[in-house]
Amino acid sequence: MPSLVALGAILMLAGGVLVLLQRKHTPRLRLSTVISVDGSGELDPLFTRIGQVASARGRLDLAVDTVIPVRSPQHSDVGRAYGLASDRLVDFSHTYLRRSPSEPLMRFAALSRCVDETLVREEAPGEGTAADAREDLLRRLDYLGGALRWDRRRLPAAAPAGGELVAVVRDLQRAIVAYLDALRPLLAAGRRRGPARSRKKRAVLAQRMFLAEKAVAAADGLLSRGAPVEALRTLSGVRLPRVAGPTADAAFTSACRAAVAGLEEDAAARETRLDELVEQIGDVLDRHVDALLTAVAADAEGRRLLHRSAQRSEQPVPEQAAAADKPAGVLPRG
Repeated sequence: MPSLVALGAILMLAGGVLVLLQRKHTPRLRLSTVISVDGSGELDPLFTRIGQVASARGRLDLAVDTVIPVRSPQHSDVGRAYGLASDRLVDFSHTYLRRSPSEPLMRFAALSRCVDETLVREEAPGEGTAADAREDLLRRLDYLGGALRWDRRRLPAAAPAGGELVAVVRDLQRAIVAYLDALRPLLAAGRRRGPARSRKKRAVLAQRMFLAEKAVAAADGLLSRGAPVEALRTLSGVRLPRVAGPTADAAFTSACRAAVAGLEEDAAARETRLDELVEQIGDVLDRHVDALLTAVAADAEGRRLLHRSAQRSEQPVPEQAAAADKPAGVLPRG
């Protein structure tokens, strides 16, 4: 009989030791202690910088599209059209190119100021009339706007290609999936053996895992549409409890830090590309405006030669002869 009592006591002691060992090695589920991308670095300032670059690029595209009148005005408004284009070009230089108007733009401003006076001097019966001059000027101005918009569409965007950031987001996706795989045994361990012993903790853990899986799927769709920044923003909202184990925690933390570093490089690359785009647009403006001035000067020279030819004809027209005596070099030449 005493041997049975002693055996029972030994068994009870062994059971207690086993319970203590299980409690010691079983992690406690503390849902307040989370692991996330935001915990590895400040993402909000980086997202703000990228948003500012995108906004600046949008304003730049809108300004390029409206800097020259899209539709040709009426012939009677040719002077006003040139004055409006001149004001927009000068304002574009100050606001978007962050520099003073270039030499071609200053010559274009001089042209806009003397368009009306030039058209008055072109008044003469016959082929070289002011109506012809107005039509030529408006056609040149319309061509300038079309050429400028066409070249802007051919220029590269201000955002980088995004291949490196896509790879970073893919690595972060794999880290989240691996962390979820490490959490599933803890959720399935049950009420007695697992860390989530209460029904409430298991429900909260299951909800957070479901939201993480949903974020991974959403990020995958954004990547397929070429939006790595939005995909990383989606994954940065994932919050998971830090109970999967030291190995999983370290792997996930490394992936989060890599994502933050990748986003920082992407933000810097976008700013650099925007600066390059601004310089390219400035060169495009100067090239097209210079071509416009050359063409307008050539048209004016051609009409002047026609007037002189009419004056030297066998039956000169008095009005043409009077017009030929007037100074003709009123248009700036390229």
